[in-house]
Amino acid sequence: MKKGVKVLCLLIFMSIFTPIILSGCALLPEERVAAPPPLKPPPLPKISKEEVTRGYIASSLKGLARVAAKKEASLYFKRDDRVAEILVDYDQQVEEGDLLVKLETGDLEYQYELARLELKKEELIYNKNKKLKSIGNIISDYEFELSKINYQIKKIGLERFAKQLNQSKIVAPFAGKVTNIGISEGEQIEAYTDIITIANLDELELQLNVSADRLHQIVTGMKAQIQLADGRWLAAKVTGVPSLLAEIAPGQPERRVKLDLLERDKMSELQFDTLLRARIILEEKQDALILPRAVIREYMDRRYVRVLEGESRKDVYIELGIVTETHAEIVNGLVEGQLVIGK
Repeated sequence: MKKGVKVLCLLIFMSIFTPIILSGCALLPEERVAAPPPLKPPPLPKISKEEVTRGYIASSLKGLARVAAKKEASLYFKRDDRVAEILVDYDQQVEEGDLLVKLETGDLEYQYELARLELKKEELIYNKNKKLKSIGNIISDYEFELSKINYQIKKIGLERFAKQLNQSKIVAPFAGKVTNIGISEGEQIEAYTDIITIANLDELELQLNVSADRLHQIVTGMKAQIQLADGRWLAAKVTGVPSLLAEIAPGQPERRVKLDLLERDKMSELQFDTLLRARIILEEKQDALILPRAVIREYMDRRYVRVLEGESRKDVYIELGIVTETHAEIVNGLVEGQLVIGK
């Protein structure tokens, strides 16, 4: 009986409070789930394209040209020795034949003077015997020939000492200015080392050092360009190209290509011994088919490009002409206006 009463009470409780609990839950804010963002289509890959165009193209050899004198000489001794005396100063004007530098000679000058007097003595004897021989047989053939030989021996000896003395001196080969002195008094020097430089600054030119492997590409008369300090480019031309066997001094190959401005009056704007940017035009062409080198592909020893034709792409083998650092001439394979896909 009691158990039934409990069950009845429980049912009554649930019937009263269940609606209240459910209605309370209805008062809570409804939880909303955010809708997923719409998916964007993946971006199309960017395609770099270059158009085949027509224009000017030129390959060139570039470097720094030195403003030099047309008459300029780096002078040296032909033997090792010690410098005795420097007779000129830097920037000094000298005349042809002026003594510039002397090496130590010891008693060489004394030996030369002695040999000169010995030659004079033998010359007197020889001339006397030659006169006697001409007027009769006053002296024998033996005596005459002996005096002649002695004279020749003394002459050779004097020439030897004179040569040694000349090799101990440097004299100015022409009038000019001392532009460099590379030694000091008392210094031990080696043969063929540049000692002093003389330059005649009345006429200037430009000199561009070129490597031996590029020298064969240059010929006299080629176009060139020189950039002045203010940024202007002036037209120039090649006026001199050394042979591959030419040397400045023994063991020092000559690699200086000479240039002149077409407007010679502009040379007065140049400062001696300065360096200016220069380029020699090796090859040029007007109205050439041109394409940036960046879009040119290589396979084995062949070159090709990927051409865009509508929505399709096609690989086309090409033949190149003039090639520069940034562009290339298309000789065969493409026409003007075609679009080429970059790498």
